[in-house]
Amino acid sequence: MTQDKKEVDFEVEKIESEEEKVTRSEQGWMHTDLAVELRESFSGDGGEIPGVAVEEMTLSEAELKLTRVEILDERGAQIMGKPIGTYLTLEGDFGNYEEACIEELARAIGELLPEEAVHILTVGLGNAELTADSLGPIAISHVWINGHLAEVGGLCGLAPGVMSQTGMETATIIKGVVEEEHPQAVIVIDALAARDVSRLGRTIQLTDTGIHPGSGVGNHRAGIDKDTMGVPVIAIGVPTVISASVIAENTFRAVQEGLSAQTELAEAAHMLSSISPEQKYKLLQEKLDVHLRSLLVTPKDIDETVIRLGKFVAAGINLAVNDRITWEEGHISDKSRI
Repeated sequence: MTQDKKEVDFEVEKIESEEEKVTRSEQGWMHTDLAVELRESFSGDGGEIPGVAVEEMTLSEAELKLTRVEILDERGAQIMGKPIGTYLTLEGDFGNYEEACIEELARAIGELLPEEAVHILTVGLGNAELTADSLGPIAISHVWINGHLAEVGGLCGLAPGVMSQTGMETATIIKGVVEEEHPQAVIVIDALAARDVSRLGRTIQLTDTGIHPGSGVGNHRAGIDKDTMGVPVIAIGVPTVISASVIAENTFRAVQEGLSAQTELAEAAHMLSSISPEQKYKLLQEKLDVHLRSLLVTPKDIDETVIRLGKFVAAGINLAVNDRITWEEGHISDKSRI
């Protein structure tokens, strides 16, 4: 009995420790919208997180890596700081095997969309006038909007802009359209923030939990999800920015790894390793110039990247949805349209 009690206490302590990490992440040090990066912030392979299941696989034909993170219950949601649901992450060079990559993206979208959904509202979130935030509006301009051509179902599109342009919460605008059009599902497309610079423009996250625009960069807006919209909401996002503070923290870690490789500097490396990522981030926040703390960085070729990936995401949506639609006589599905 005594031994069982110790095991239970250990498990509770472990869970509380992970929950403390989430509390710290909510204070800003994570700066990411990606569930896969939140999972990577914990020790082990992710399967050790209570209430969270993780599966990784390689899609050989498309040369993509697929990571499936499923948050199964409230305990997992609290630890991860994300709602209960499925998070699919595709990583790779989406231009190398474009057709195969589009098919994998379409397959992922089809998995998350309800089977009965044929009338779908697609929404491109973001500011079309700000390059790093223009992924959503660009994607919508390449989605085959065909609700007016379909006998049953069809894709409708909306690019609601941002609050500074409209004076209204984006969620309010979308909710109004949902109440008038009565779609069976909503697909939202948005630019995201990442912690790993190698994921910028090379990662697509899909989730059936909807989205809270701006959460990755600390600009929290009203949520767009099933609870607020009344219908299932699928979110598709691509990371296009990274915080300068996170880059500094990553540099800190790279220096630590470099010191570890040199025997005479191993003691210094050991001292650095005792500092947690959260503590490193806090230290850097204190020492960085006040303007640098809030700086977001994007790749120099971001203008080309958002156009290419906007078209790519639109092609995946077109392929995933058009086979579901019943067409009026004289109109046919153009699955490859981008």
